[in-house]
Amino acid sequence: MQNWAGWFDAGTAQGAVRRFVRQSNPMNVIIGPWGHGGEVHLDPLRSPDEAIPPAMTAQDANDFRFADACLTGQIASEKGKVLHYYTLGEGWKSTHMWPVPATRRTWYMASGRRLATSPDEVGFDSLEVDRSLGDTASKRWAQNGDLEFGGDRRQFDAARLAYTSEPLTGDLEITGHPVIHLNISSTREDGGFFAYLEGVRPDEVSYYLTEGQLRASHRKVWPDSPFSSFGPQQRHFRADAEPLTPGVPTAMSFTMHPISARLPAGHRLRVVVAGSDYPTFTNVPVDGTPPNLQFHRGPGGCKIDLPIIEP
Repeated sequence: MQNWAGWFDAGTAQGAVRRFVRQSNPMNVIIGPWGHGGEVHLDPLRSPDEAIPPAMTAQDANDFRFADACLTGQIASEKGKVLHYYTLGEGWKSTHMWPVPATRRTWYMASGRRLATSPDEVGFDSLEVDRSLGDTASKRWAQNGDLEFGGDRRQFDAARLAYTSEPLTGDLEITGHPVIHLNISSTREDGGFFAYLEGVRPDEVSYYLTEGQLRASHRKVWPDSPFSSFGPQQRHFRADAEPLTPGVPTAMSFTMHPISARLPAGHRLRVVVAGSDYPTFTNVPVDGTPPNLQFHRGPGGCKIDLPIIEP
């Protein structure tokens, strides 16, 4: 099997790594800095005019070689699996395992909209969900392969809560599946929760890295998931549904879409949370008063775990 995917193409990177983990047949997986189609690179840490191989002609040639090897029977001698992936800001790498070995490091959502390396005092930040405000059309869920990818992400801050770290003192590579841990209170019995991981350049422009989303009533973790090595997984079975109790703090954790990026020293991390991404995702609840949300801070509060590749 040969499988191409893009870090920014809907859920194709997620599907590619799941296939790589679960299926035993020989396979060649390639995950690049693309939206849909692989024609335009979307590496926010490189100039848009910079050529990043493989170009479409090379991708096509690779497919022809693979097809020819299948038709002639040469492919029958292939053994094992390899995953080639592109690290934003750096380049191509290869691995025979996924997730790649990494150290989990935690950043906490803290007062003053800070993203801190240690938990803050107990408190919360409030967010009134605006059901009419969503993300840009130029995103992973609506890509035609020839779009700018979201531009400066600060344009969506009016409907979200954003937490930003201090400048990085050295380069930081994130490769794998970030995991978001929320501790929230809501005025409604259900809700959609969205988390975005971004980088911030020294000029304060915020750029997209990855995201994750979960419906609150689906939050029950499936401990026997074959993908638990990525982070907490949900089955989304009706039998697992757990409505929220309005006003009661509730913890939930979910795994974000995979990404590989090397942020340079001087850049900052930014985590953004929201209660709506309409019209890409249906609002939850679909009617009635929009939820008022509280995102709790402190030792048991909201945080993100990042898979860090040590130097």
